[in-house]
Amino acid sequence: MRAILLAVVYIPLIVAVERIPLIRFKSIKKQLKEKGELEEFWRNHHPDVFARRYLHCFPADIALSVGTASERLYDYMNEEIESYCIVGYSLKWNALLPFQDYLIQTVRNVSLLINEYALEGAVARSQSGPLLRAGPAGGRAGLSALFLAQAQYYGVVSVGTPPQRFTVVFDTGSSNFWVPSAYCISEACRVHQKFKSFKSDSYEHGGEAFSLQYGSGHLLGIAGKDTLQISNISIKGQDFGESVFEPGTTFVLAHFDGVLGLGYPSLAVGNALPVFDSIMNQNLVEEPVFSFYLKRGDDTENGGELILGGIDHSLYKGSIHWVPVTEKSYWQIHMNNIKIQGRVAFCSHGCEAIVDSGTSLITGPSSQIRRLQAYIGASPSDTGEFLVDCRRLSSLPHISFTIGHREYKLAAEHYIIKESIDDQTFCMSGFQSLDIPTRTGSLWILGDVFMSAFYCIFDRGNDRVGFAKAVHRKDYY
Repeated sequence: MRAILLAVVYIPLIVAVERIPLIRFKSIKKQLKEKGELEEFWRNHHPDVFARRYLHCFPADIALSVGTASERLYDYMNEEIESYCIVGYSLKWNALLPFQDYLIQTVRNVSLLINEYALEGAVARSQSGPLLRAGPAGGRAGLSALFLAQAQYYGVVSVGTPPQRFTVVFDTGSSNFWVPSAYCISEACRVHQKFKSFKSDSYEHGGEAFSLQYGSGHLLGIAGKDTLQISNISIKGQDFGESVFEPGTTFVLAHFDGVLGLGYPSLAVGNALPVFDSIMNQNLVEEPVFSFYLKRGDDTENGGELILGGIDHSLYKGSIHWVPVTEKSYWQIHMNNIKIQGRVAFCSHGCEAIVDSGTSLITGPSSQIRRLQAYIGASPSDTGEFLVDCRRLSSLPHISFTIGHREYKLAAEHYIIKESIDDQTFCMSGFQSLDIPTRTGSLWILGDVFMSAFYCIFDRGNDRVGFAKAVHRKDYY
């Protein structure tokens, strides 16, 4: 009888938690660095440069926003500038047609085609479907998207019935979910898995255009709904986007097919319901909680886990300490200060930070990061990275982030990233400048450098984030 009772109690604990293995891949940044092309990439994909270069490619009501209002106007009829739109295209563009009109026509045709297939179960009809509605669907996808070129962890999901498999970055710094469309006209889509809506029995056509702005990438697509499978969780009618236009080279080089945002609904573009909100609404997990356990090192196949619906107490030691979310868009929290070797060096009067799985480094205001780099003896390289003499690692200071009046200490082994290229080892600082002004002051981002040292729990039920010292055992898997 005791065995039966124990089984009854134990079974729910098993089904309540879903584990998604994460694979740690070579980032776009590292690929370019190995080829000696990183400096040119940053030059061409700087947010403002990228926006200016591709601004005229997009319809006016969902166009990219240029970084400042003082930027000079560009001659959109200049053939050299306009040619940027068609780089790497898999479909031919008629040069007699202005590219912006071509893109509008293409997306409208895609929308109509998807709608016809959706209505007729993969048998195209001759009658017209709804016209493309651009609407107020454009926007910034999230702060972590600025660092897609540095993203390093992805997992596997499936969309549609029968399921179509995709690799995605699970990103707490954005809230939209998208994958490439079978109708995409960019080179980036040609080299990735593409969603074929006409092969899915559960697909629902949305028809609305959406655009997501990334610092080093941008995309335009069509909204829809379908069944999303994550591990053993099946989410019905999930909002998602099918990208049809991905200019530039960012997504061409990416190891992942798409992005699955885990931020709050207020951050979502086009009023899409984020995936975890759907999971909660459909009561698919025991607890409205998910957590990240990230691993660093040479074992790329075992990059860690995303755990949906609960907490794995074997992945940390000590206690979990909770802090409230201060702004429900990103997973934003308050930091008391930042210390170097036990002394307050930055954020002395408190500051705000975002816990972001889609950003690989720790970022902060430029003036403070420059001083921090100087503290650890990091010098700038030609590619904009800050490098440290690898022979000095044992003498580098501890850097502590005080959150909820508790110190989270990082040693050099945590904040220095070792990279080997052509039999040479480089030691790169895990800190990077990024100015994100808000009404409460400049934001810091605690990315994977921080999250790999601590088990991070995101609690939507109580709007809080929990941290505990991660246990990294070589024999865990």
